[in-house]
Amino acid sequence: MLFLTPVQTKVFLDEARQRRLHVLFVLAVGSGMRQGEILGLQWPDIDFDRGIVTVQRSLSYVQQRFILKE
Repeated sequence: MLFLTPVQTKVFLDEARQRRLHVLFVLAVGSGMRQGEILGLQWPDIDFDRGIVTVQRSLSYVQQRFILKE
């Protein structure tokens, strides 16, 4: 498995700053969450006051349809 170096990560996030998914990229890089975990987030999973995101489910593609798995 290949990973971005810290310098590559900074370049990536700097370049992505003008994209609408920039916050998603920052969350992925900063938390280590997988794609399905990020896509499975719902508003109650985010505590803005405490700065905590709780992973409760994951979005998966199974048998040609999307499902949320706990």
